[in-house]
Amino acid sequence: MLLVLAGCGDSIDGHISDLMAGGAARDEAYIELLFAKRYAVPVLLDALENTEHPARGRADIADLLWKIYLRDSDPRIIDRLLNQIDDSAAPVRRAVAGGLREMGNPAILPFVLEKLEAESNEQTQLELLRAMEALDGWDANWEASASNFSVRGGGHLKPEQQKRFANVTLKIYRQSTHDSLRQQAGEFLERFAGRYVQEATQLILKADIAGAEERLLQALDLKPDSKNLLLRLGKLYYLNGQQQKGLDLLERHGLLLRLPRLSRAPTIDGDLSDPVWAEALKVDQFYKSATLMRPVPADGRTEAFLGYFNNQIYIAVKNYEETTIGLSVDYNVHDSEVWRDDCVELFFDTNMDQRSFYQLITNPLGATFDTYRGGNEEYALQWDSGFEAVARIEATFWTVEKAIPIAGFHDLQIQPGDVWGFNLVRARIGLAAEHCQWLPTYGYTHRPDFFGLLTFN
Repeated sequence: MLLVLAGCGDSIDGHISDLMAGGAARDEAYIELLFAKRYAVPVLLDALENTEHPARGRADIADLLWKIYLRDSDPRIIDRLLNQIDDSAAPVRRAVAGGLREMGNPAILPFVLEKLEAESNEQTQLELLRAMEALDGWDANWEASASNFSVRGGGHLKPEQQKRFANVTLKIYRQSTHDSLRQQAGEFLERFAGRYVQEATQLILKADIAGAEERLLQALDLKPDSKNLLLRLGKLYYLNGQQQKGLDLLERHGLLLRLPRLSRAPTIDGDLSDPVWAEALKVDQFYKSATLMRPVPADGRTEAFLGYFNNQIYIAVKNYEETTIGLSVDYNVHDSEVWRDDCVELFFDTNMDQRSFYQLITNPLGATFDTYRGGNEEYALQWDSGFEAVARIEATFWTVEKAIPIAGFHDLQIQPGDVWGFNLVRARIGLAAEHCQWLPTYGYTHRPDFFGLLTFN
């Protein structure tokens, strides 16, 4: 059949007609035209530019031509294909834009930026943003500490072009009604802002707090709702002589938890029906631990309840699943590798040095693990907090209740008004590959500089 197609223009026209008509013959026609290669190119180019054809069919042809060009570098294709980035039909523009990211040619970035500034169709904007990302190598390189990360990309754009790119991305982010587009634009804005964060980090090391504040405020002009930026700015104030200003900022944006003093200690039995839990603080918004610079809401539903009484913190967590059949529950011994199971992890940075922390883990069997990481980032695996945990597995959720004696944290005593770094993580292992966090730490949970804060009422 391919030999007939290669030697017969009528067969090419017939396949193009099938492609334009859609339906059951569309997929076979697409494959035949793709393998026809050089024989089909002139006819495909003419069909692409023929506005009497339906937009959906011409978009298919644009996609075909990209595949042929990327495979064969046919010189007849590229200029005429790129001309269609201004086509009156949005599906055709989108198909042309979708191929740009595969070109691997940063020299066309000014062209892509120009088209992005002029484009109004949201799906085409998304493809153009993806092309900007791929062609200019945009990425965030995270290491174990938030102070060691770098934002890559933008190196092929002049400073004026980078500014234009940031402005059009901000406009798209504010106006978009398309979820994927808004997320892509938001990720870019976080990366743009990350450049200011890198500068702020260096200024903090030089004790230039005013300069660091200025950089973070410039970053927030780009991404005013960034949890990462708001957390950094709030901590900058709190740790550098403006404690109340920092706490107010963090609390206003949901980055500070106020633990209430309970009227009594709850019964630790894995049953959350104890009435005293109604007095606790409820937390039910969690984010994925993803290697992105923007927070991504978690898929799994999680509810946590927190409070304290005397010198103990009490935490209950309800972890929902469609079914708990298949939970990972392989470890049942204290200080075994409990983190490999479905589990709930707690992190406490009690001295706010953003380097050391206590980590307490419990799985659905109630097996526990605890450790302390010192400021030198070494783990004291033999340290034992003495915390109590009881878990229960039900049909569509599992629960855990924890009583944490704070005296076990190197003889600490809770005082109202104390402020600690804190995070809560739920690892879903058996039924989903997802780490859910109260505050995102962007791909690596052991980053105390990304912990939120808690204080005691």
